[in-house]
Amino acid sequence: MNDHRTPAQRWRKHRLRQVMLFVTVPGVLLGTASMTAAYSAGWMTPPTPVPTCGPVVALAPARASFTVNVMNATGRKGVAARVAAGLARRSFSVGDITNAPEAWYVTQTAVVHHGPEGLDQALLTASQIPGATLFADSRAGTSVDVVIGLGYRALGPAPSEVEPAATAGPPTKTVVTVTRPCP
Repeated sequence: MNDHRTPAQRWRKHRLRQVMLFVTVPGVLLGTASMTAAYSAGWMTPPTPVPTCGPVVALAPARASFTVNVMNATGRKGVAARVAAGLARRSFSVGDITNAPEAWYVTQTAVVHHGPEGLDQALLTASQIPGATLFADSRAGTSVDVVIGLGYRALGPAPSEVEPAATAGPPTKTVVTVTRPCP
């Protein structure tokens, strides 16, 4: 074997191999032992999946069973009155029709304010205004406030009150439902 290295170079190479072996083998053993201990202690197991909830479909409350107050936050005259008239034509019980406080700046279509007891009422009301969002407050009862914002253009299409009968006979009322989001 033709080795052109000097004895000092061979010694350094040999010493480097010894140091690498001295560092690598204990490192691998220590790493393996650490991973085994972590796995057996349960630190390496994936967390238990959180149960997912699905939206709940429930019968909608009767439209006349709660009060809808309409507020105008657009700065345009008559918007709240037009929305209130449209909701009244859809059998909602309309209460106050006012301007929103000037400090309220609503850029979306509408915001429907409701209390803990009025979630279904708010969902039903919001379904009439495309793009409306919900805002939960601490009010008691089932009344809702609709604050019309700058993005409002018109009420959505009026829902069908009757559906054609599947068989010969009088038409039947449709079942109106609301979909509650996950808590």
